Amino acid sequence: MSTSDIKTEPDPSKRNRAFTLLALSIPFLFFALLEISLRLSGYGNVEPLFIPVEATNDYRIQNPEVARRYFKQLQVLPTGPGDVFLTQKPDDAIRIFVQGGSSAAGYPYYYGGSFSRMLEQRLHLTFPDRSVEVINTAMAAVNSYTLLDFADEIIAEKPDAVLIYAGHNEFYGALGVGSAESFGGGFMVRSMMALSGVRIVHMLRNLLSGIAGIVLTDDGSTGSNRTLMERMAKDQSIALGSKAYEQGLSQFRTNLGALLRKYRSASIPV
Repeated sequence: MSTSDIKTEPDPSKRNRAFTLLALSIPFLFFALLEISLRLSGYGNVEPLFIPVEATNDYRIQNPEVARRYFKQLQVLPTGPGDVFLTQKPDDAIRIFVQGGSSAAGYPYYYGGSFSRMLEQRLHLTFPDRSVEVINTAMAAVNSYTLLDFADEIIAEKPDAVLIYAGHNEFYGALGVGSAESFGGGFMVRSMMALSGVRIVHMLRNLLSGIAGIVLTDDGSTGSNRTLMERMAKDQSIALGSKAYEQGLSQFRTNLGALLRKYRSASIPV
């Protein structure tokens, strides 16, 4: 009998390794296909902070849908003052961005009574020959998570300075420890925000909101006569020195520190 007539049995260890690799790859393939399907369907697109003004690319404005990043259950979203600025910043321009909550947005007087409008008028009077742009990105019911999330897009618009007036919404603002839109501690929230471009994460957040039974619609059954902040509150009372209170302070310190580091690294005064 020649050696060519001898049949060799396949190595069982190699077959087992192949099955193991196939079994391990199935979850990755599943999530990869799910992510691709969600992207192709347009699910979970992240709203940009700024968009071109309709009918022209010469000017930009704050996206009225940007709050959708943080408010998954609201039908009517909070919006900023809607300040318009040039897409291409002039060489002699003074460009300042304002960040904060409803007070920074000018509540209850809004456009005419906000300090950003007063600052803009003062700068126009002081520098009449220069282009002055004070762009207010503040809006109701947001806190330091939103400020931090906006930072990179504000830096991209080449501000000469950023003015921050915030803190009063820290506990009950979107994603805060006392908010109905909260998802646990600061690390979890920041991780979900960092991965907001991943459609599976977006879907997971929507599922968590549904399971939690959060209902923040604008009809009479939820108390539409109440302010947005009243409807956003999950814990009506946060005791001084409580765990939630300390979490709120830590959240503010951590987010504000990260925000200031971003602007400092971009050489933007705050």
